[in-house]
Amino acid sequence: MKLIRLIMNRLSLILFFILSLWTLLFCVYLERDFLSQTDLRLNAYAEEEISLFLSDYPDVPLAQNDPAELISHSFVEIPASYARQRQDFSLSTLKYAEGTREKRTYRRIQIVFKISQDRYFLFQAQADIQRQRDLQNSIYGWVLILYFLLLVIILIINYFVIEKNMQPLYRLLAWIDRFDIEKENPAPGIDTKVKEFSKLSRAVERQFERTQVLYRQQKFFVDNAAHEMQTPVAVCLNRIEQLLQKPDLDETLFLELASVLQTLKKMARMQKDLLQLSRIENGAYTQRERVSIRPLARQAVENLQEIFASKNIACRYGETGTGPEESMEKDVDAVINPVLCRLLVDNLLKNAFVHTPPNGEIRIFLDPDRFSVSNSGSSPLPSGKIFERFYQQDSSKGTAGLGLAICQAICQEYGLQLSYSFEDGMHCFQVTGFRNLTQENPSP
Repeated sequence: MKLIRLIMNRLSLILFFILSLWTLLFCVYLERDFLSQTDLRLNAYAEEEISLFLSDYPDVPLAQNDPAELISHSFVEIPASYARQRQDFSLSTLKYAEGTREKRTYRRIQIVFKISQDRYFLFQAQADIQRQRDLQNSIYGWVLILYFLLLVIILIINYFVIEKNMQPLYRLLAWIDRFDIEKENPAPGIDTKVKEFSKLSRAVERQFERTQVLYRQQKFFVDNAAHEMQTPVAVCLNRIEQLLQKPDLDETLFLELASVLQTLKKMARMQKDLLQLSRIENGAYTQRERVSIRPLARQAVENLQEIFASKNIACRYGETGTGPEESMEKDVDAVINPVLCRLLVDNLLKNAFVHTPPNGEIRIFLDPDRFSVSNSGSSPLPSGKIFERFYQQDSSKGTAGLGLAICQAICQEYGLQLSYSFEDGMHCFQVTGFRNLTQENPSP
């Protein structure tokens, strides 16, 4: 989630809560104010009418309407027992139809008073407040419209203000995305009055420059160390091969030199794999281009079938392993370094050919997001160890145990997922996530 979106989400929640609380309080106050004004008018009207009734009784009419005030009242004599059970004063709001189908809202006041020893009257007056209620509802509607307008306008203004002030950070992030550790990178050139952004820009620039210097030093050391180690190993291999070709060499010495030769070859392969692994982890392979994995897999299979022809391994295609090579119509198309892509495919297939028993089977499956290689096996492998360096499934195979570690490093470099599973007597190594490598210029 982007920072500005996170800020706007939290700001929206805060504004929603504040404006909702303000709207609720305003509506409650408006309701109480309307009723308070009506109640004051009804109280004054009740006092006046009861005073006239007491002074002129029994000549005062028991019911009367006041069209000007929209108030009607009545006097009803009630039994003493009923009067003692009631409260002396009450106010209530009613809604009912009076002569028409349209329901109207009234505010009613009821007062019980005594005119003699055992005579009680109930005064009841009601005011038509439908107009006030309509006005109140209209005010509520405009308040809600104002509420939403304020919320939207404040959020829009805040978004543009925050985005404007975040421009230095966006420029710094864009510079980080464009940074190439093997090239000269101009300074981000962020000119801002915000001290935090200026300090962050200087710190990032210094750290990236330091990283670039360390990378170049390490690359220089690795390249030179590899070259210096390869030369004596190659000389030793040459010398031993020459000694093995001498006709007067006795059998014991011949076997000893052959054993040394095999050890030197294994060391040379290990040295090459370690150098390759170091370069991958140091980000030495920065070039990217669109690569199709299907032809790489076919070429690797052809080469390996020639090398391991004595094992009589059947190589099939598809998840079920029943289709011929021509049925492999799907492909994995990704923007990746071609050298590392070939290395990933070669190592997975070589691992399958090396560890497949004679007369075994290898299955290859491709689709736009997945490349998997399965081979025959007798028992599952420890999934937590097979991708570790120098882990050897079978020491008699003569491998260094770095092939799967290199595959794991390549997958981590490009955000791919390398997984292992064992089903139906087949070891399956699967690489997924190629859909994320479809852009021509992906972010590093």
